[in-house]
Amino acid sequence: MRFRLQRRLPYGDCLLLVGSSQSLGQWDPNAAPVCEWTSNHFWTVPVPIPSFHAPSRFEFKFCVRTADGTFQWEPGANHVALLPLNPQPNYTLDLQWGLSSDHFIPQRASNGHIHPHPSALAASPPPTPARNPARGLPVSDPLSIAAARVAAGAQNGVQTPDDLESLVFRVECRVVDNENLYVVGSIPELGVWNKMHSPPMRPVSANLFELTIQIQRNRLNHRFEYKYLTRRSDASRRWEHGPNRVALPSAKLPDRVWDDRWECIRLDFSIYYPAKNADIMHITGDLPQIGAWFKPGPIPMQLGPVEMLETDVKGRKWHLSVWVKPDVQPFSYRYILVDTVSKHELWEREPNRRAQFDADEAAVNSERILRDVNFVSDLMFDLVPPNMFIGPYPQSLDDIEKMARAGVTAVFNLQTDEDFEHRAIQWSLLLERYKHHDIKVVRFQIRDFDRDSLREKLNGATHALDVLLKEGRKVYIHCTAGMGRAPACAVAYLCWVKGMGLEDAVAHVKKYRKVAVPNVPVLREVLKHPY
Repeated sequence: MRFRLQRRLPYGDCLLLVGSSQSLGQWDPNAAPVCEWTSNHFWTVPVPIPSFHAPSRFEFKFCVRTADGTFQWEPGANHVALLPLNPQPNYTLDLQWGLSSDHFIPQRASNGHIHPHPSALAASPPPTPARNPARGLPVSDPLSIAAARVAAGAQNGVQTPDDLESLVFRVECRVVDNENLYVVGSIPELGVWNKMHSPPMRPVSANLFELTIQIQRNRLNHRFEYKYLTRRSDASRRWEHGPNRVALPSAKLPDRVWDDRWECIRLDFSIYYPAKNADIMHITGDLPQIGAWFKPGPIPMQLGPVEMLETDVKGRKWHLSVWVKPDVQPFSYRYILVDTVSKHELWEREPNRRAQFDADEAAVNSERILRDVNFVSDLMFDLVPPNMFIGPYPQSLDDIEKMARAGVTAVFNLQTDEDFEHRAIQWSLLLERYKHHDIKVVRFQIRDFDRDSLREKLNGATHALDVLLKEGRKVYIHCTAGMGRAPACAVAYLCWVKGMGLEDAVAHVKKYRKVAVPNVPVLREVLKHPY
C-alpha cells in the first residue's frame, strides 16, 4: 500500500514515515522509510502489506528530517490504520499533516470487488453474527502497538510509559472446552468491533478471564463501548445479549479495573449512618439479590473506606453490590439496622425507596449506582444543651406525644415543601396535635444537601432559632434525619449567639447527637460574616 501527504518543505528537508511496525522503524526515525517528493509537493512512500501481518492495526506519524539532521514531528495524536484480512494491495492512503484519525483499509472480496472496512462507529455487533471469521491467520498484538503510541508534540516522537494508562478487563464467564473469550469494542485497542484485531483474554482461574490494554492518558475522559464474546475451535461465536457496555475510564476509580460478569451489570447500594459497634446496616426489597423482603430477608452490608460525604465531611458509608441483568425492572427496597447481639431490627419508617432506571441511559462502567441518604427509623432524638433537641422529623401523632413528654415546647422545622411531598407528610394532622400540646411551630426551609441553600439561609435560621430560645422554649430542631441541616443550625447558634469556636461547637453537638454530620466547610465560610 502507499501513503501520501501534501506538504511544502524547505530545500534539503525530507519527510519520513515512522510508526509502530518494523517496516516503519518501530518509532525510530533513523530506521523509518523516506518519502519521495513528487509534483505539487506530494510526498509518497510504498510499504509492503506483508510487513504489517494482516489482519492488524498499526500507528504512525510523519516526521521531517531537516537539512541539519534534526527531527520535527507531526503535531497531534498518532494516525491509526486498521488492516483487514484481505486488504486491497495497491491502496493509497491520503493523509493531512496534523489531522489524525482512524483509517480503515478497504478489503478485497474473493470476486475481486472492493468492500470498505466497517466503521468503528457502526451499530453494536449482533448476538449471532452473520458470518464466521477466517481461521488460522496471524493476529498482531495491539497491546505492544498501543504501548508505542507517540505523544502528541513529543520532542523525539516516542511515548513514555508515563503517557499511558493501563485498563484491565476482568469477567466471570462459564466457558466450554475449546472456547476462547474476547473483549471487543469501539476503540482500536479493542479491535474496532473486529475480534480478529483483539487478542483473546487470559484465563486467571476457573471461569475468570482478564485482558490488559494501554491507552493514552488524554483519552481517559472519552467514552467507548465494548462487549464480551466467546469463540469455539469451529469458529462459531457467542455474543453477550443486551446493549453494548459503556466504559468511561476517568470515572473508574481508584483503579482502572472492570470486574464484570457475563450478561450482567453491578448494582451498588450505599448509605451513610454511624451505627454502634454491634449494629450492621442491612437492605432488602423486591429483588431476590437483596433478600426478596422476607425470603430469606435482609442482606448485610459492609462498611466501605473513608470518603467525602454529601455534607462535605469524611465518613464511611455502608455498601452492597449485587449482580443484575442490564434491563433490571423498577423495584422497591428499604434499609434495616440490625443489632447483631440482640437481633433487634430497626426498619426505616419512611415510604419504600424506589429504584427506576432510564432504559435509554447506558450503565456506565457496567454499574448502576444508588447513593442513598437519610436513614430514619424510630423517633430517636437527643437533648443538646442549652434547651435544644435534635432529631429526625416526626411522622405520626405518637411521635408528637413522645416529644411532649420529653418537654418539647417548640419545633423548628427545616424541611422543604419537596421533603413534605416526597415523604407524604400529613402536615395538617401534625399541626393540630402540636396545637393541642401548645407546641409552637416555626418552619424555615433549607434544601437538603444543598451548599448554596445552607449558605444563604443559615444566618436567618439562626436568628429564628434564637428568638424561640430567648422565649424560654425547649426547641426540637429537625430536618429529615436530624444529621445534617439541624445540627448545622445548632452549631451556628452556638457560635454566633453563644460565642463558641467552630470546632468546640461541632464537638459539643456531636457529643450529644452522635449521628450528627453538619457541613463544616460551609459553616466555616458563613461564620466569617457578622451575625
